[in-house]
Amino acid sequence: MSLAPGDNESAGKRKKAPTRKGDQHLRTAMAESAWATWRTATRPGARFRRLARRFGKGNENKAAVAVAHTGCASPGRS
Repeated sequence: MSLAPGDNESAGKRKKAPTRKGDQHLRTAMAESAWATWRTATRPGARFRRLARRFGKGNENKAAVAVAHTGCASPGRS
């Protein structure tokens, strides 16, 4: 899936890497659903707001991708 983080590890240290290539249509749909949860009182909505606050202003897209990744990793807990 295109929402999984890139695997860039050296000497046991995990480094930042862009998300991997994959189905762009699925990625877009999952990111849109993550944005839709922003103003809801649900677990994914709370996670989105928490991550957006932690990542800082202007990095809401990172929070959306993280929530979308969480949604596809555990679809039963949404």
